[in-house]
Amino acid sequence: MRQMAWRQLQAAKPLLGIAGGYRGDIVVSPGGGFVLSCPRKNNALQWSPHAPESFKEIAQLQDAGALTHWPLAQHSNGVLLGSARGVARWHPSLAPVFLKWPSGLALDNHWVLVG
Repeated sequence: MRQMAWRQLQAAKPLLGIAGGYRGDIVVSPGGGFVLSCPRKNNALQWSPHAPESFKEIAQLQDAGALTHWPLAQHSNGVLLGSARGVARWHPSLAPVFLKWPSGLALDNHWVLVG
């Protein structure tokens, strides 16, 4: 996965500036693309093979970092996004949801859904 994303990103080097030069995590997204978290830009970006020349901002989150799959029985997998203020869930065909932490947290930039 990371090697495929790296090859795609190498081909899109002019676009890397929108990520602030640093990505926190990467996860597969619906439609054959991937999502990158960008803690320095406080957002998450989706790359799609259907629009390989650009990234789409899918979330604005303070210290967007950890990403993992959000398994759905009736849809392709979505994405869970961890941030300093809470966790968000994203899917291209469903409304986004944000659950706020009781207080700010400093998360690692990788996590796994358990359960």
